[in-house]
Amino acid sequence: MTESNKRSLLYKFNPTTPHQRREQQRTTDFEQRKRKRQELLKSKRIRYEEEEETEVNDGHFTKDQAKILSESFQKGPLLERLHQLKAIRRMMSQDLSLIDVFLSVSNSLPALVGLLTSNDSNLQVEAAWCITNLSAGSDHHCNVALKASAPYLITYLDGQNIELKDHCCWALGNMAANGTECQTMLQRLGLLTPLVNIIMTCSYAPQLMQSALFAMANMMSNNEICSGFPSINVEFISRLLHFQRSQLNTGGRSGTVLEICRLLFHISCSSSKHSVMLSTGVFSELTDVLVQHILATDNMITIITPLIRCLGNLAFQPNDFIDSAVKDGRLVKCLSQLLQAGNVPFFLQKEVLWVLNNVTVVSAAASQQCMDNNLHTYLVGLLHSQPGNVQLEIVTCLLHLLNHDVTICSHLIDSGLITNIGVVMKRAETEPTELALCLLEQILQIHSEVKPVCEENEIVSTLESLTFSSDPRVQARASDILQVHWGHV
Repeated sequence: MTESNKRSLLYKFNPTTPHQRREQQRTTDFEQRKRKRQELLKSKRIRYEEEEETEVNDGHFTKDQAKILSESFQKGPLLERLHQLKAIRRMMSQDLSLIDVFLSVSNSLPALVGLLTSNDSNLQVEAAWCITNLSAGSDHHCNVALKASAPYLITYLDGQNIELKDHCCWALGNMAANGTECQTMLQRLGLLTPLVNIIMTCSYAPQLMQSALFAMANMMSNNEICSGFPSINVEFISRLLHFQRSQLNTGGRSGTVLEICRLLFHISCSSSKHSVMLSTGVFSELTDVLVQHILATDNMITIITPLIRCLGNLAFQPNDFIDSAVKDGRLVKCLSQLLQAGNVPFFLQKEVLWVLNNVTVVSAAASQQCMDNNLHTYLVGLLHSQPGNVQLEIVTCLLHLLNHDVTICSHLIDSGLITNIGVVMKRAETEPTELALCLLEQILQIHSEVKPVCEENEIVSTLESLTFSSDPRVQARASDILQVHWGHV
């Protein structure tokens, strides 16, 4: 078979039905968006020197050079070994294959751990930095680094060397990002208590705080560990909020604000911690952070992503704290701005809608604010062009608004809602279609004069086709609407 014939096979569909192909495409799109979301919250991080971040070092080290370095740093004068360690951690930041070369050299990892536990503080720092970049590699690299060095790294967290503690926190954070097994091992080794101590007492060292928050966030991404850790209490959450406030007020490190948002998001994934979090005023505090970053350009999406997810988690269950927090209108205004911003990625737009749904379902004030910001009109216009999962969120939000104030029904109709509901129903995706039918039924009950508009937009014929839907709920609801409002039997 020629190369061109082989290539042509890549573009042929498998022999499946159109419905199966649509489902396959939807699954592919979902996986791609999921990867992009995870990239924004990437948990493993290589550590560079500031001047290295802008340098292009690709190809600087060959495998032969990596092998020579991995052998030579094990012996020789201390000053020379210090320079070699600096070269090794730069080497490890460039290519995973160079890490493989390092580990393949006899005694390289034990020698590195030996320098970590030496009496020379400069060598200790550089060795810890090497382990940081080693643990940012593949799962195998990270597991090897953890088993060889984690007990020593954790021990140094109680020491007095701020720079060494900083590098140890970063390395341990990378290890904690490697999955449940690594998180459990680190918990058993006693990582959590010294991390909490650093976060509670080391605000005078912002870089150390940032690294400790990074490690703690990755540990708290394990819901079982988070739920069972008693030190995640009111005092701890209040401390995070206080430090975040001071960083924002003084123009401090945006990376620290990001790590606090990541940590709060992971804690909010444990519903058992919600009452503790909400009692500290965290919802209002995070709204303040959202307001400050909504118009920012640097790191805006990176910081807002965990922030939005945390707000959505906390608003999932009705409570007085949230109802009070949304009354000033700032949250809904920010969410409205995010939805209409041109630089917001698709996945974040969907999650903004999810937060909006969670606050409007319980708060009449939030629903009124949506209407004051003319958000209902924008959502109607957005409805026809979005994929099914976003349509689902939009229709849900419109239902919440209509439940709080039926007077907006005529505004929704004037905005072209009937036409766009028809678009949703014609796609025949089960969940969006079922909710669209529910919304249509409510509008017909409130505003019966809308029937001619429905007929002009082929709603009746669409309803008739849905009575043959494979989903019994869609079939039943479409039949009921036709029977009640058009007399079809």
